[in-house]
Amino acid sequence: ALPILRGDPAPNSWDARRVPFDRQHPGWTEPLVDLARFGLATLAWYARADGGNWPYGVPIAGAVPCVAVRLSLAERLAEADRLLQRCGRRLLAVDGYRTIATQKGLWAFFEEKLRLASPHLDRMQLDDAVRTFVSDPRRFDPDDETTWPLHTTGGAVDVLSIDAESGDVLDHGAAFDEAQERSYTDHYERALL
Repeated sequence: ALPILRGDPAPNSWDARRVPFDRQHPGWTEPLVDLARFGLATLAWYARADGGNWPYGVPIAGAVPCVAVRLSLAERLAEADRLLQRCGRRLLAVDGYRTIATQKGLWAFFEEKLRLASPHLDRMQLDDAVRTFVSDPRRFDPDDETTWPLHTTGGAVDVLSIDAESGDVLDHGAAFDEAQERSYTDHYERALL
């Protein structure tokens, strides 16, 4: 069974949803770009049709067939990748911009997985548990940017570290999108509570 923890961030953790959008900032109209064009290794995880996108095994509805992000983020990632290559490592970008359809597909996947693993949870508890792993797309309002899941802005990216020579994914302590406590971004902070 999957461990169920509260969906709220740890008291001292940072929550990007608290950062207000600045519609006057040049980044507001920044284009989305394919990270592969910047020389980064990419693998559009949610669009994979070969079954190799564990834990899903199938493409997620609406998944974009490339890893796209905002231009300024692509430039920063390319620089980070160049620096990592000095250490024999590279970045592998597996997810960037997501459509709302993809966000809904991810929500449905984790909702079903957690419902089966913990049938005793009521609707509120189940929603809270699912929010631990994926932003709730049901709250999305195109006129209210505070409701936008971060990946739908093109300003979020999921990366893995790989060996620059072999391309093998390095051990990160948990698999990508593994729904376990050790996958939480604030896992170590929670351990201190």
